[in-house]
Amino acid sequence: MKQKYRLQVIRYLEVFDMILHVLDRNLEIVNLIDNAQSVIWTTKFWEPGDFEIYMIANEKNLQTIQQGYFVVRDKLQTGTFMVIEKIEITTDVESGNYLKISGRSAECLLERRCHMSPG
Repeated sequence: MKQKYRLQVIRYLEVFDMILHVLDRNLEIVNLIDNAQSVIWTTKFWEPGDFEIYMIANEKNLQTIQQGYFVVRDKLQTGTFMVIEKIEITTDVESGNYLKISGRSAECLLERRCHMSPG
């Protein structure tokens, strides 16, 4: 029974062992996130995907994560750029301060384009 449980834990860690890169508006890497408590990463076909990251709010994370910055996973492969749209800080006496970062995939930037009529 212990052997089976150990294999399940190892498979779980392999699936969720990812490094996320935080890029600024110039697309330069400003932070690496490798110790997130929770990552929800949803890609969609017909509309922008979304994400949510729950992580410890240390000084480096607070300084380098800003709205409008990008989060990238899987070594810059297609469909992995997400735009940080919302940052929440939660405080708990027992577990400390945490950041909850959420946003949508880079396709949401197309909603910001300007429409002009001719003439």
